[in-house]
Amino acid sequence: PVIDVPKRPAWDSRMSADEVESGEERMFKVWLEGVYREHARESLNFFEHNIQVWRQVWRALERSDIALIILDARCPLFHFPHALWRHITADMGRDAVIVLNKCDLVPLEAVSAWVRHFEGMLGGGVRVVPFTAPRSTSGRVGQPSVPLLLEAIKRCRVRRAGKEVCSADEWFLSDSSGGKVCNKGREALTVCLVGDPNMGKSSVMNSIFGQKMVSSSRTPGHTKHIQTHFLTQSVCFCDSPGIVSPQTGVPKSYQALFGSYPIAQLREPYSAVRHIAEACQPPLQDLYRLDAPEGGVWSPIVLCERLAVKKGMVSKGGRPDTYRAANMLLREALSGGKICMCYGPPGWAARDLPIEAGDDSDDDDEHESQQEE
Repeated sequence: PVIDVPKRPAWDSRMSADEVESGEERMFKVWLEGVYREHARESLNFFEHNIQVWRQVWRALERSDIALIILDARCPLFHFPHALWRHITADMGRDAVIVLNKCDLVPLEAVSAWVRHFEGMLGGGVRVVPFTAPRSTSGRVGQPSVPLLLEAIKRCRVRRAGKEVCSADEWFLSDSSGGKVCNKGREALTVCLVGDPNMGKSSVMNSIFGQKMVSSSRTPGHTKHIQTHFLTQSVCFCDSPGIVSPQTGVPKSYQALFGSYPIAQLREPYSAVRHIAEACQPPLQDLYRLDAPEGGVWSPIVLCERLAVKKGMVSKGGRPDTYRAANMLLREALSGGKICMCYGPPGWAARDLPIEAGDDSDDDDEHESQQEE
C-alpha cells in the first residue's frame, strides 16, 4: 500500500513564525501517529522521522516551479516515491521529470525498459530522462545527459497562482535573447531536485553546472539543507536533502543494499550478503580470489570469514572479523564499484538482470565510484 507523506499545513503571511512551526509540528505528530496506528511497526521501513528534514523538502517544493525526481537506475521502482509524486503533480500542480541517474552502471536494455515502464505506469506524457553524472565535472560540453535533461525541463509547463503561465522554455529564451520574457510572479524559474538519499542529486546538480556547486559524498544523506544556485539570471536550481518515505514489507537487508538504511546500523548483514552471493556473476569467492573452505561448502558467514582473513580484518579476540568484511561487501555493492546490482522492471522476470561483478585485475585496488549524495 502507498502511505501518504506529511504535507505542510496551509499558512499565510499574517502568521508568525512560531504559529507556522507549531502548526507544522501538530500536523507531523498526527501524521506519524497515524502511520504507526495503521501499520505494524515491524513492517515499516527506516523512513524519515525528523520534521526538520521534511521542512527542508517542503520549502524546496514550495519555491519550485518544476521538480526533478532523482532515482537510482539500478532499481528505480524501489526508490520511486509514489505519494510524493502524487503530492507534487496533483496537489501542488507542478510538472515533474523523472531522472534515472547512474545509468552507466546499468545495461542499456534495462534503462530502455525502465523508461518504457515509467511512461506506461504514469502516463500523461511523463518525461523520463536517463542520466549519467561524469566522474569529473568537466563541464556540459561532451556530456549528452545534461542537454537531454535541460530539454526535458524546457518542455515542462509552469503554473503560478493556480494558473498556467507558459512553458519553461520561455525562461531559457529570456536569457538567450537578453530580454525578460514571461516573468510573471517571479523573475526566476526554480527547479528543485528531490529523492531518496544516495540517489546522486548533488552530482546531477554539479553536472548541470559543469562544476562543483554543492558538496557530494558517497555517504547517504550528506546534504542537510536546501541549496540554491542560478544557472542563468532567469533559471535557478534547488538541491534538497534526501528523504525516505514510509513503505511496508521491505526487509532491512534490502533497505541497506539500496541505500535507504544505514549499513553501519545493520545488526545482521549476512542476509544481505546471501542475496548478493546467490545472484552474483562471477561468484563472489572467485571475484575476491578466496580460498575454498574445508568441504567446499560456501555460506555467507564462511565467505565473509575468508574475506576477512585475506584483508587482514581481525577482531579483538584474534578471530576473523566477519561483520566488518560483510559491511565492506555491502558498501561496495551500494557504491556500484566491484559489485553492481541492477534489476529489470516488473514483467522482465524472464530476462532478469544478475548482480554483476566488476573486473578484479588487482584485488586490493580502491575502486572509485561516482560521487553521490
